[in-house]
Amino acid sequence: MTSTLHSLSVFWQLLRRDIYVAFKHINVLGINFGFIYPFMYAFCFLYVEPRVLFEPTMTLQNGSITFIGQLSLVALILSFHATIPVLFDLIGDRFIDYQCTLLHARIVLLERLVFAALFSFCFMMPFFPVAKMLFPDSFDIPHVSWISLAWILLLAAFMTSAYHLMATCLMRGPHQISRLWVRCNDVMLTLGGMLVPWHVIYQTSPILGYVALLNPLVYVSEGARQALLASPAFFPLWICSAAMIGVTILCTAVACNAFKKRMDHI
Repeated sequence: MTSTLHSLSVFWQLLRRDIYVAFKHINVLGINFGFIYPFMYAFCFLYVEPRVLFEPTMTLQNGSITFIGQLSLVALILSFHATIPVLFDLIGDRFIDYQCTLLHARIVLLERLVFAALFSFCFMMPFFPVAKMLFPDSFDIPHVSWISLAWILLLAAFMTSAYHLMATCLMRGPHQISRLWVRCNDVMLTLGGMLVPWHVIYQTSPILGYVALLNPLVYVSEGARQALLASPAFFPLWICSAAMIGVTILCTAVACNAFKKRMDHI
């Protein structure tokens, strides 16, 4: 019992440290992800693109659907920003070695996951409310459930953070970062419902639709669209939740195994 309480105390202190370090950059991060990103994507996908590509009667619906899909990209950017310091620490300062003398290595990795997920979640939260305030007439979400949306954002934050933490533990150096984005992240985004929902992909090509179900980002975009638009055209929230939880567990397990081999701890 005493050992458990000690581990929890150290876990909390390490988490507080990471939060404190991130808080030093709150001004820059807040401006970038709290205003610039929502404004930029909302202006492009809610205001400009629908008026160029769609019929006037379909502008609001298609613009909102396309804009909501951008959450996948934002989630990947934020989680990457929060987890990539682990890679540079492993090949540089190795402060993580000191942390592993205080806690079991898997718990240290779990702390990084929790921090990255909370970091991503906090900066994803303003994305849709800010867009609604900036473009109230263009962002058509009359049936939004903010609670359901917060749940989807939290799961998306944990899933993308676990995925990037796994990638970080598997990479051998910064030279592989571009490969990660070109060979994995960009492909997942393109086929992950970022621009069009899954049912459109399936109607175009059933085979491609079934293949897309293996892409975890599909459940991020579908879950967000369901929470914001409440339409039977999108996956139910429970399916999206189960898929993201499953991917999070799988990526965390792989990350722990790779981290164990890399740290060569007992």
